[in-house]
Amino acid sequence: MLGCISQIFYNKAGTMKSFRFSIIVLSMLLLASGCATQGSPQVQQTIPPDSPLAQIRKGMGNAEVMHLLGPPTDQEFNLTGKVFIPFYFGGGQSITRYYYKGLGRIYIDGEGMFGGGGGVAKIEYDPQESGFRK
Repeated sequence: MLGCISQIFYNKAGTMKSFRFSIIVLSMLLLASGCATQGSPQVQQTIPPDSPLAQIRKGMGNAEVMHLLGPPTDQEFNLTGKVFIPFYFGGGQSITRYYYKGLGRIYIDGEGMFGGGGGVAKIEYDPQESGFRK
């Protein structure tokens, strides 16, 4: 059995020619799959000027959003992958999503340990928003 295995990886000269070839082919396949395109991104609708969401700007604080729009219909809090980076104390370790019925969603970045980051990160206008998590 050992002879069969050695025939797969070594040629008559004793070099690992086919093994090297296999590694090169595998590397090229991995490289090509990394360059593959993703599905089409979701087209975001523009926010009409008469919508309450038009008052919201990126970087606004949580209190400003609550003052302008009132409390959300529902909200969701999640940790991001940055929370697992050792000795990372910056912002973006958490994200809070506010769901407003008939308006859309607002994503608020969590503040860092020493006050960095925080504020509105993303605004999604969706007039069909149910107002609740799915």
